[in-house]
Amino acid sequence: MKRHVIIVLILALISIMVLMVDSARGEDATANSKELLNQGDDLFKAKEYDMAIKIYKQAVNITEEGNNNIVLVESLSQVARCYLALNKKEEGRIWLKKAEYEATDKKPLGR
Repeated sequence: MKRHVIIVLILALISIMVLMVDSARGEDATANSKELLNQGDDLFKAKEYDMAIKIYKQAVNITEEGNNNIVLVESLSQVARCYLALNKKEEGRIWLKKAEYEATDKKPLGR
């Protein structure tokens, strides 16, 4: 009986450790995506739209994994703005639709 309790406690501790690692990864992803968003913003301000698109798309990829929808919606919207600034309206609309899908009336910053 004691052995069974010890095994259950060890499994519980392992589960907690896995959750902590996953949580830390999510926090790292959020920090990285915010940093990428800031870098993209700097490039956008400098009118380096092609480079900004690449950076914003990296932020999109990271935030999709990390579940930070506020940064996701912002990154998607910024990709759209870059395409519009490059006069690629159709491509911009695609990214704007993606941002619209992630944002709702009840959660305008993301799902």
